[in-house]
Amino acid sequence: MKQLIITLIALVLAVSTKAQDFSYLNDIELNDKEQLKDAEEYVLDCCYYLTATRYDKKDVQRDRATAFVKAWLSKSEDLSALINEDVFLMTEERDDLKNLYLSCYALTVIENEGASQKEIEDGTLVSLLNYCNNPINKMKLTKELKRLVEVLEEGKLEAYLSK
Repeated sequence: MKQLIITLIALVLAVSTKAQDFSYLNDIELNDKEQLKDAEEYVLDCCYYLTATRYDKKDVQRDRATAFVKAWLSKSEDLSALINEDVFLMTEERDDLKNLYLSCYALTVIENEGASQKEIEDGTLVSLLNYCNNPINKMKLTKELKRLVEVLEEGKLEAYLSK
């Protein structure tokens, strides 16, 4: 009887942790500034999910969350124009890294409202590097990003980026 109860509890916990569902995002409109501002809460949910879960290219929820974040950024013209192209290009035609970069960018912008562009860029890069450097996330880095991880671990990222 004890094993049955423990098994049921474990099953409920396992199902509830995998129950993240972003299908509701299809119903959210992003047509004007007010709707974009209202959608920030949902963007944060997506970004938290994307930066807290291990990368899995077969994860449908990851795809939905990423698509919503990208749509939100593309409609937020003032934000999409400020993306650091140098760092964005370091992702070398790798959609997984580009999507993660965009998620980190959106997360940094929303969490640090009123921050300078430099602070946003640095925060985005640190967030991206921390995610990629965590072996649990199974994200393969490009050569440029590996170098930036080394610089970050040495505590010299600020000086390296100002070159």
